[in-house]
Amino acid sequence: MEAKLSTANPKDWFIYWRDKNGRLFKKRCGINKIKLIPERRQFARQMLREINNALRVGYVILDPPALQVLREIVDLRKNQLRHRSWQSYHYAINAFEKWLPDKETKMDQINKVMARSFLESLLRAGQKGKSINGIRGFLTAIFNYYAENHEDYVNPFRGTQKYRQEVGKNIAFTDEQRAKLWAAMTPELRLFTRFIYFTYIRPLELLRLRVSDIRMDLGAIIIQGHQSKNKRQQAVEIPDAFMEELKLMEYDKMPGEWFLFGRGLKPGPESLGRNRVSAMHSDLLESMKFGNKNLTLYSWKHTGVVAAYKEKIDLHSIMRQLRHHSLDMTQIYLKSLGLEKNEQFSKNMK
Repeated sequence: MEAKLSTANPKDWFIYWRDKNGRLFKKRCGINKIKLIPERRQFARQMLREINNALRVGYVILDPPALQVLREIVDLRKNQLRHRSWQSYHYAINAFEKWLPDKETKMDQINKVMARSFLESLLRAGQKGKSINGIRGFLTAIFNYYAENHEDYVNPFRGTQKYRQEVGKNIAFTDEQRAKLWAAMTPELRLFTRFIYFTYIRPLELLRLRVSDIRMDLGAIIIQGHQSKNKRQQAVEIPDAFMEELKLMEYDKMPGEWFLFGRGLKPGPESLGRNRVSAMHSDLLESMKFGNKNLTLYSWKHTGVVAAYKEKIDLHSIMRQLRHHSLDMTQIYLKSLGLEKNEQFSKNMK
């Protein structure tokens, strides 16, 4: 039994071999990430030597428990994942481990019946649909990665049912609430919420922004692909009403690599935890007796959209600032905010 290198497809080189039972294994080992062919070939041959050395001593042909395989897959990709994503993958594996009756179960012994049974157990345990779907998604991705390297392997989580999710209500602050809150906020928290209000940038994206992403010369803020929800680089406008406020911050005199909102919600080299701002905002709402639990940090985006609609800004402009891919998507969002009313019906219904 000896591993070989396949270079038949210029875009997909891989190392392959069969075990004593004839089962085919494939490993790419990051080979295809190397663009220059001579360097790629050198790296691939090194990987080939290491795999063959391992095969000779029986290491690779051992069939480790599925839980070990899943964790190794995630850890191999650690450098490609955000730390929070890496933690989420392990959280999903830990949940599966807690349910799995036999911890020595192999990968090819896990089937769709087991996958469905596991997901149903989460529902019976009181997990919400959103949480179950998250775990399902992470496990589907890990098993997909395994299937890519093992011919004829069927991902047991692919095609399993998605569970109904509770949808949070989109609630905006009233004009009176907005004025009271901004008057009570620290300058740093006020600026953070005004960024959301004017630009519709999501709170987590805002915490990832760097000073260099503020392009005053273009009147825009660049959302890098690795920072955005949809993984695409996009830009949002800086409204004139907000531009003068940003000019006072003198971002052009700060290091471009600094986070826009670092420690203490001030520009700096260290990032701020995503939950810290939400906690500060929640504490303020509680101290001011705002009883509606649906009013959150995200409500500043809803408030900005409501304000734009009241100012009769056209829907296409709102759509672009929201970074929606269609007007239909924007109209659904506006309806969730109580906008896009049927005025003809309201006025003429007797």
